[in-house]
Parts: sequence; C-alpha cells; structure tokens
Amino acid sequence: MIVPQAPQLRRLLAYVGLPLLLLFLYDAAIVLVFQVLGWKWIALPHIPLTLFGSAVGLIVAFRNNSSYGRWWEARTLWGGIVNNSRSWARQVLSAAPQKEGDREAVRAMQCRLVMRQIAWVHALRQQLRGLPPLETRDTPPNAAVAPLFSRSATS
Repeated sequence: MIVPQAPQLRRLLAYVGLPLLLLFLYDAAIVLVFQVLGWKWIALPHIPLTLFGSAVGLIVAFRNNSSYGRWWEARTLWGGIVNNSRSWARQVLSAAPQKEGDREAVRAMQCRLVMRQIAWVHALRQQLRGLPPLETRDTPPNAAVAPLFSRSATS
C-alpha cells in the first residue's frame, strides 16, 4: 500500500471540513440547550459508551481478520519453503551418482549442498525476523543431522 510520508492536512480538511463543522455546530447547540436552558431530559448517558464500544469492536474485528490472513499466508509460504528444502535435500542425497572411486567426494559434495540449503533457510528466517545473522559453521548444527552424512548412512 502506498502511503504518503507526511500527513496532508489540507486534503483532509477539504474532504471532511464541512461535515465536521456542521457536527461541531450541532454539538454546540445541544450543549447550550442542556446547560443554558436546563433541558436535562436530553441527556443520554449510556449511548456514547454503546456507540464507541460497537465501533471499537468492529475495528478490532477487521484488524484481527487482516492480521490472521497475513499470518496464514506467511505460514503457508514458510511451510512451502521448508517442504521444498526437505525434498531438495532428499533428491541431492539419493539422486547423485556414486562410483566406487569417488564416493567420498560425492558424499562431501552432498553434505556441502545440503548444509548450504539449511544455512539459506536459517539466514532467511533470521532476516525475516529482523535478527542478526547466525555465526558460520563448518560442522552440522546439531548431532541429529550428523548421522545423515556419516559413512554408515551410505552403506
């Protein structure tokens, strides 16, 4: 949404100036009738609370719905990124040709590719949250990932 940086008071007054002036004059007349003439029957003490409560309820409901819509879209996009990353890692680990002589080199390349994909997902997460980037590592981030790249997983 494109929003101007500075408030444009002239345009605002041109748009709502006359209705606002009429409303002010109407309110001033009601106050004068109530205070000067003593018409106490004109007072309705519970109406403003009801009107403001209804207006606030509607505004909160619209904001809540739009916030939930943005959250749901972000959740589905992030889920797609994670699922596609898992599928890509699975393809890298299972589809790379391995000859007898260069099995270690292929495994090292697979490990490097998968770790770079994991690093990209973590970097994206940190950037989207507005956090500083994580430190770089040459080893898997936790012990749960290490068996994936061990020699026993290839046999």
